[in-house]
Amino acid sequence: MNRKLVRGLSGIFIITAAFILTDCATVKSGSTAGRKKVLLQYNYPQDNAVKYQLNSKIVQTLDIQGMVMDVNVITTSGFSIKSAGKEADNLKLTILIDTMAQSMETPNGYSGGAITDAIGKSFDMVISEIGKEIDLSGANELTYDIPGSGQTNAVSTFAEFFPDMPAGKVKPGHAWTSTDSVNAVSPTSTTVSYTVSENIFEGIENIDGIECAKITSTLSGNQTMETQAQGMDIKTSGPFTGTSTVFFAIGEGYFVKQTINIKLDGELELTYPQEMTMPLTMEMSSVNEVVK
Repeated sequence: MNRKLVRGLSGIFIITAAFILTDCATVKSGSTAGRKKVLLQYNYPQDNAVKYQLNSKIVQTLDIQGMVMDVNVITTSGFSIKSAGKEADNLKLTILIDTMAQSMETPNGYSGGAITDAIGKSFDMVISEIGKEIDLSGANELTYDIPGSGQTNAVSTFAEFFPDMPAGKVKPGHAWTSTDSVNAVSPTSTTVSYTVSENIFEGIENIDGIECAKITSTLSGNQTMETQAQGMDIKTSGPFTGTSTVFFAIGEGYFVKQTINIKLDGELELTYPQEMTMPLTMEMSSVNEVVK
């Protein structure tokens, strides 16, 4: 394995990380609440935006013909979300990108910084009252450049940003199985995934003075991502398992925190200019929570 190929693979990790995050940092979760029955529906305020901070870390291990290469990718983003009114029975949201930065540590050194091309941009999207994404055309049209990785769009983050809630009134102890699929397309990548969630509504907890429904989920599924970088056609694929915990503010109508831990064991394939297949492991943790 020559050093030029190793450097090239290091460069594309930031791309694979961005789209692993599409699926992992936003895995869907259902919900239920308290000994009393409660209704869990999204209803963001129109006047005061709800601010989120999303922090994620991906630890990637690639076995290149017996040479193990570790890459760490850390992403921090901030978003402001408010209602733009109703569209039929759905909720239209306006989303502003307040901050976005990414850093990567590879055997060749450290790189990264603010993704300035994204900061300050906004778009509209439509979700159902239980969090299903109805219209992502605005997110698809909002594009920005990630230094060293190329162009992407807001779909890579918001294809499943909002954890799904159950329809109707529910109460604690309820357990259910849900499935979800993602087909996120950006100017440089396509990510397809399928997730099965085994969910349970644990009860109602107080988070910073807010009455929240706590939902825990056990996750399993498969993901495939195809992209092109550094002159190479790249495909990553494999099964993953993980856990998710969501706190949903019952009276306010939005989630206040989601924590996810995922491990993917798969492989990375190079199909051009030379064919190679190598084992790949990714461990991802993320916290997406409301901030003042």
